[in-house]
Amino acid sequence: MPQLKYIGRWHSVRTPLGVFIRHQAQEVEQGWLDARRGEFAPSHWVITEDAKAGTIDEGNDGIPDNGWLRADIITWLERNGVSVRMGSTKKQLLGKVNDYLNPVEEITTEEVVEVETTEDDNSEDVLAEDTQE
Repeated sequence: MPQLKYIGRWHSVRTPLGVFIRHQAQEVEQGWLDARRGEFAPSHWVITEDAKAGTIDEGNDGIPDNGWLRADIITWLERNGVSVRMGSTKKQLLGKVNDYLNPVEEITTEEVVEVETTEDDNSEDVLAEDTQE
């Protein structure tokens, strides 16, 4: 059975859904939770033993996508050596996944100087004169 825990800053909170005491989990029915899921912001509530929670891998390929939970995306990025800034949104994290999977290659250009060679013995003299000017 799912449990709902208030983790906000107040000792207790009275909501239309009932009274919740900070850091004390209360069991709730799965159907009740499903009907009200959007009312519990992750910054103030923790839901455990939830049958509907979890990452859904849309491509079934092990690569984070919109079906993944934010926490699971962070774990994937950290396992792959990508630094994650706290407070990043899910969209920003998925952008980091894309950057990791499709790195931008730096293109370097080198200046190529072509030197004409002639069979003339005077070519060295001409080059010497050009450099003196």
